[in-house]
Amino acid sequence: MHAPIVSVVVATYRRPESLRNLLADLAAQSLPSERFEVIVVDDGSPEQAIVAVAGATMPRTTRFIRIKNSGPGAARDTGALQAHGYIVVFLDDDMRIAPDFLSAHLNAHGGGAPGHVVLGNIRADSSLAEKPLFERFHARQIKRFKDGARSGSLPLRGVHLCTGNVSMRLADYIAVGGFDRTLRRSEDRDLGIRLEALGCRFVFGAGAVATHGSDHHDVGAWRKRSEEWARADLQIARRHPGVADVHPWRFWSLIDRRARPLVALGMVLPTLGRLFGSLFYALARVAERRGREGQALQLTTLTYALDYFRGLRLEAGSLRALRAARQVQSQPATATTEYSEGSIKGLRAAVRADHDQIRALRSKYHAEDVSRNAIGGHLIRKVGFQMLSVYRVMRWLRARRVPVLPAIISRVIRHLYSADIHWDARLAPGVAVVHGIGIVIGHGAVVGRGCVLFQGVTIGENFDAASGRIGAPILEEGVHVGPGAVLLGPIRIGAGSKISAGCVVTSDVPPNSLVQGAEVRVTSRSGRRATQLSPR
Repeated sequence: MHAPIVSVVVATYRRPESLRNLLADLAAQSLPSERFEVIVVDDGSPEQAIVAVAGATMPRTTRFIRIKNSGPGAARDTGALQAHGYIVVFLDDDMRIAPDFLSAHLNAHGGGAPGHVVLGNIRADSSLAEKPLFERFHARQIKRFKDGARSGSLPLRGVHLCTGNVSMRLADYIAVGGFDRTLRRSEDRDLGIRLEALGCRFVFGAGAVATHGSDHHDVGAWRKRSEEWARADLQIARRHPGVADVHPWRFWSLIDRRARPLVALGMVLPTLGRLFGSLFYALARVAERRGREGQALQLTTLTYALDYFRGLRLEAGSLRALRAARQVQSQPATATTEYSEGSIKGLRAAVRADHDQIRALRSKYHAEDVSRNAIGGHLIRKVGFQMLSVYRVMRWLRARRVPVLPAIISRVIRHLYSADIHWDARLAPGVAVVHGIGIVIGHGAVVGRGCVLFQGVTIGENFDAASGRIGAPILEEGVHVGPGAVLLGPIRIGAGSKISAGCVVTSDVPPNSLVQGAEVRVTSRSGRRATQLSPR
């Protein structure tokens, strides 16, 4: 039996009827059933999802996973880490899709083009007019985004990623570390920023239509979510300093100038801002009852702005911190991201991240505090770091679409260091290469941040007879690969695993495992041995 090409991940919580409908839609896909799998992750629903949808029509490849309630990001990440497809599609459990939905996503990738992230087309439900004002407000925002994406007037960025309907290469998802499980809101925005930093290209999948049938009716819960989005967005901005269009202050320019003094007052006095929000939503309801929907939506937008910027003020902690954040946002923005491979700034940041990994290793294993200013000396003395820096230049030229030169630099690496690194191999910023002589990394390989590769390591493409797939290994974050180890084929090495010297690995390795000799020793974080698997 061949492995699926597409993995559909659906995180669900207390929506059995919506989930039944979505599973039936997935069962009716025009894409042959053997080419895709469905992974439903139950985020701790009171009634287990697998029980709640018992008897429902669903694809025969559907799997159910149940986790303790941890939020949608954690649920989606759990599903993605169990996926086997080349492409992973994330869908919300309140979506309805047409029979050609998965085929449209697959076609938008152009046969699996490296680095593509397809932002699907989210359409409002036909009963939108009957839904609460705040749902109509969000539907209008989504329509504006679609119109801009379709016309080309809105350059698509990582900050636009929405997990209600999106697809990407599983290798890219894993390379950036997946969803941040600590984020309860805006986890999709954070993922998009990191995918953009990896060099992914964002495209709009107009044909991949999903109809949103939200069941939200509680205005109090919506207002709380608005505040939580602001808090999460500020946390994300702090994690990605210097990245354009990430800081939530960019939304200030979208507020009507006449309303800005009121929103500013709500930030200065958060309690008053909360009362303002209640007042204006009440006025919006009055306008709605009088048939003035346009005015009602404007007042709903103002309510959202009051709650969002109130949340921003609460997360900042003080007016002084809020002003400092605004000053950072007011600095001239650049069109590049921190690790964007096609910019000089991104190139420098990636080399700096690799050096920081060297510093972290020296501190961990040698109790040595290495200064960040030692980077120049290390470029001369440390061959592995020098080789990795040449690789970053090669990737920079590739991202700039410079012809021939990336291939030439790959050959230079071969002659200078007796190593072979393909220009399409994807090594995330923050990787360490120790010695590096004899290392071979094939064109389809993906190496996550925090990985350590020793001399003589081979990470190459191979054919897997069991699944019928051809591919190269994916190394999740923090994998250590010892001297002379050989990793072949479409396999995934789980985060935090260690591959000992001389091992030949041709099958998946679970996270936090030790591969040594002829066995995989799977250990818990406390170090206790759990089970054994064969790596060959």
